Amino acid sequence: VNGVVYVITGGGGAPLYDMELESSWTVVFKKTYNYVVVHSTPSSFEFIAKDIDGNIIDRFEVSKE
Repeated sequence: VNGVVYVITGGGGAPLYDMELESSWTVVFKKTYNYVVVHSTPSSFEFIAKDIDGNIIDRFEVSKE
């Protein structure tokens, strides 16, 4: 939204919820326990969301312009 990248993850232990509202800025929603690995360099961040079995749910990179 407005050029800002938001990462919201909440699949780490509490009961899982269904998506209540669909939004044009939601790229991926998956109802599963998960975690996010972040690799950083001086010029970029790579985000890799994985389920508890290690399968990739989503992956993206944010770089300096």
